[in-house]
Amino acid sequence: MGTRWFRRRWDERRGDAFDAWGGAIYYFEVDDDGVPTRQIEVYDAGPLLQYGPGCEEDALGQLAQGPRDRDEDWSEWAISREEFQAEWDRGESVLWSAGLPDGGAVVLVGRRQDGLANELARIAADGRRLWSVESPASSDGWLRARVADGYVQAWSWGGWRIDYELSSGRELGRTWAK
Repeated sequence: MGTRWFRRRWDERRGDAFDAWGGAIYYFEVDDDGVPTRQIEVYDAGPLLQYGPGCEEDALGQLAQGPRDRDEDWSEWAISREEFQAEWDRGESVLWSAGLPDGGAVVLVGRRQDGLANELARIAADGRRLWSVESPASSDGWLRARVADGYVQAWSWGGWRIDYELSSGRELGRTWAK
């Protein structure tokens, strides 16, 4: 059968801390057995999640498991490879996330192609961005981050570790980390 691509809308909510994101359009790339190899979720409230090689799971979700078309005919949701790839390439997605006790998350958002994030953001449980900071101009992007007690540490490609207050996103300080 070969690789196939699908686009399907689900109006059902997630049933978790991110339920307020609403329904979503799901895009799937599936292998010969109908098992997803890449997946895109575009939620009504705006968040876009991508899963595939190198990122099968994060604090916000995971790549679907098992065949997509075993028990029902998915042919009405079939799309072209080009349509799937355009959606995959179009946008930025969550490259890293850490769930928070209040149901929100801290995320690094960027383009999966280069692996660098251009935005560090705190997301509320309802999908709103509570704050967001762009990567330092001299750094070409964020590499990684971690949530600590009341603050977030982010490491830039350019060699800086920058600490931000978790509640407000206010910069607390910079350290040259290279």
